[in-house]
Amino acid sequence: MNKTILKNIKNIHFIGIGGIGIGGIAEILYKEGYNISGSDISNNYITDKLIKLGININYHNKNNISNTIDIVVPSNSIKQDNIEILESKRLNIPIINRGEILKEIMRYRHGISISGSHGKTTTTSILIDIFIKNKIDVTFLNGGYLKNNENINLGKSNYFILESDESDLSFLYLNPISLIVTNIDNDHIRNYENNFNNILKSFLRFINNIPFYGKSILCIDDINIKNILNKVKSNFITYGFDKKSDIQIEKINKLDLNYSSFILKNNLCNYSIEVILNNISGKFNILNSVAAISLSLIENIDIDIILKSLREFKGINRRFEIIKDKKIIEKINNKNLNNIDIISDYGHHPNEILSIINNIRNIFLNRRLIMIFQPHRYTRTYDLFSDFINVLLKVDILILVDIFSAEESNTFNISSYDLYINIKKKNSNIVYYINNNEILYILNKILLKNDVFLIQGAGSINNIINSI
Repeated sequence: MNKTILKNIKNIHFIGIGGIGIGGIAEILYKEGYNISGSDISNNYITDKLIKLGININYHNKNNISNTIDIVVPSNSIKQDNIEILESKRLNIPIINRGEILKEIMRYRHGISISGSHGKTTTTSILIDIFIKNKIDVTFLNGGYLKNNENINLGKSNYFILESDESDLSFLYLNPISLIVTNIDNDHIRNYENNFNNILKSFLRFINNIPFYGKSILCIDDINIKNILNKVKSNFITYGFDKKSDIQIEKINKLDLNYSSFILKNNLCNYSIEVILNNISGKFNILNSVAAISLSLIENIDIDIILKSLREFKGINRRFEIIKDKKIIEKINNKNLNNIDIISDYGHHPNEILSIINNIRNIFLNRRLIMIFQPHRYTRTYDLFSDFINVLLKVDILILVDIFSAEESNTFNISSYDLYINIKKKNSNIVYYINNNEILYILNKILLKNDVFLIQGAGSINNIINSI
């Protein structure tokens, strides 16, 4: 097993250590022998887990910073006026971007980066599962939780599978040998000087940064990826429904709630196989699975092991997750209505939400769709306001709760109430704007038998539902 070598660095402090990505980095380095400390504004599952490992974690306080710390690594949500950032600067302690740390974790390993505006976590999860089924003890860091595993592991093999973040351009620090780009969309555009061309240029730079012996796996169905293919200088193969794909989804046999079956044609090797994918649903997730299959094939994983992994896949928390927890079901469906299906999904961009809505409409024919939605970030809500309205109008009944800030300042003076007012103008019968303590009352009032209830959003909405 190759280790992370940070020369002359021993003591590392993480600000915002409760984030899923930054907490995972801290855990890997701690297990490699570095002295780790951290801070956050509150405790959560991640901080509790790290404390149990032996990591010292406190609330934000300038006293957490001392001259014994070699470097400070903040989460991308931490502002420059954070008290610990200011104290680090006063003491001349280097403040290091998490992307730089990930680069060093990847440096002496066989790095595999999964990137894209949507579908990263699902693709990463499927790929990790395939490697595990192939008995490869892989180091990985994922943005979500597999049903049968954690989101982080320090493995003994030389492989490092990483869900890469384009939101703050930190993926440009990385040095993977192979990578996946699922799609490119208009998100986090303020970090790209409000210019979509800058997003395209950044992804192109990321793709062209792999070594001459590496390979990129690119979704040719995505129009934005297709438009930059002629500028890709590194080795790549394509996948998708498009007949020009190297790895082509030739035909969907069945698309159900927990089950997908499709024919996959390898146009590079001229063979076709049936793929069965369990505990995950939707055409978009077929694409995600084929991205993972394609990368597994170039890493010479046996096709039978790949197919076995997909058949036995357990699913991912909050990625079109079918809720089976009896306590949650009883809370939501307290009238014991027949045939109520409850789905929880992390999607927070209009295009992600539209894909979820379309998938539900295709599976649950002629059934009402009730969605509770928590917008994520003031900037995204403001920048994509019209898109959100157009998509949210497609459900039968919409329940809106307040925007999850993700520690952003509300410089636009925008709220979920603005969405509510604009949607209500177009269809006054479908929308509610409520406080969290009104959720059960509203659900009790509007839910009918055979309804599909969708919990949608990336912030605290799932915790809100669990705690009501």
